[in-house]
Amino acid sequence: MQDASPAPRRRGRKPGPRPRLSRAAIARAALDIGLDTVTLKALAAHLGADHSSLYRHVKSRADIVSAAADLALSELDGYRPEDGWHEMLDRLCTALWDLFERHPGLAAAYRDMEITPAEGIHTFADAVAHLQRCGFRLEDAIIAVDTLVDGLTDCFSGWHRMTRPGARGQSLAGILATRLQSASVAAPDHAPQIEGMISAMEAGPRAWWDKRKALILAGIEALYVQPANGRTVCPAAEGPAGRSERDGPQ
Repeated sequence: MQDASPAPRRRGRKPGPRPRLSRAAIARAALDIGLDTVTLKALAAHLGADHSSLYRHVKSRADIVSAAADLALSELDGYRPEDGWHEMLDRLCTALWDLFERHPGLAAAYRDMEITPAEGIHTFADAVAHLQRCGFRLEDAIIAVDTLVDGLTDCFSGWHRMTRPGARGQSLAGILATRLQSASVAAPDHAPQIEGMISAMEAGPRAWWDKRKALILAGIEALYVQPANGRTVCPAAEGPAGRSERDGPQ
């Protein structure tokens, strides 16, 4: 007599069609998980796929992070074509900061990449071209955009590292604040300056970056934008392209 009991089910992936994998799907999943915590094991579980199947589309964790950063930057909601140079740079910074907030770990990943993703290159080039249309020389436009993007990325990733809980549950920011308070008491002559540092930390990362951004933008204007004949033009720029958004009608 044959045994009519059902055969035991094999453990592992649920029955049904295998999920469709692609480089874009893996990149999206990495952003959903967070680039600061994503692993190949977590990706496979998130996608309902076999761990080994991921390697058909990506080479390594670094390749996954690069693809995810490329995808995130392609969704950057930047400036408007009619913006002037100051407004464009301000909008670009706001859009980039918001993008970093939506995708934990993206700022640090972008900062540490040896090769900038393609979308990052195109975004940078678009911003430089916009400044050129506002009258900036090519080299000056590159320096201006690079200074702002590097400053923002370093500021965001630095604050994220400082506020992340450590092994004992206390963040580096908390440890630093305690040391600053002790230093203020121990050195009364420097108390106003140290209290100022504490106030800056308490204001938070966005407020601190806004102050740094204002300083950088003021420096760009002072160095590259000079008044001439009642108008504001970029030095060494010639012809109609040399006029900035502050120029009045000719």
